[in-house]
Amino acid sequence: MANVIQNVCTGLANTILPPKNAHTLPINQGKIIICLYKSIPEDVVSLLKTYGKVIIWSSIYENINCDLIEFDYFIIDLREEQQRLYYQSFILHKTYRLVLYRHSFETNNGIAFHNEITDFPPKRAFRNDFDTLLFQEPLPVPRWYVSLFRVCCCSVEYQHQSYTFDM
Repeated sequence: MANVIQNVCTGLANTILPPKNAHTLPINQGKIIICLYKSIPEDVVSLLKTYGKVIIWSSIYENINCDLIEFDYFIIDLREEQQRLYYQSFILHKTYRLVLYRHSFETNNGIAFHNEITDFPPKRAFRNDFDTLLFQEPLPVPRWYVSLFRVCCCSVEYQHQSYTFDM
């Protein structure tokens, strides 16, 4: 009887818990692909080089799978047709961590990224800290006119509800 209970508990634990050898990447480890919708400044590229090996896509990588390339940061410009095809062929359905560097008025065009940034984080002492900031969602900037609009809308809605009569 004890063996049956132990087998049931073990079976439940195996279905609920991840396996002991499951490799989950913390935010500060693994390969990062930076997709561009705007040009990346040279000082940012040099900053990335201080944290690890940086590869900027060129036509020599056209038929090479990303898994075969040694890099910490891989920069690919999605404005270029060849690079979009490369992204679609070798990156799209992989488990890389993706960052989109774009203008504030642009959208991601339906492509899923782990984070979308308009500016790179400032220099940090360690790569772990930089990568954490790279994948951290920025806090929205408070705007007084949005708050004022919400207050006005709520007060108008409240006044409208208080003057309606049930018949």
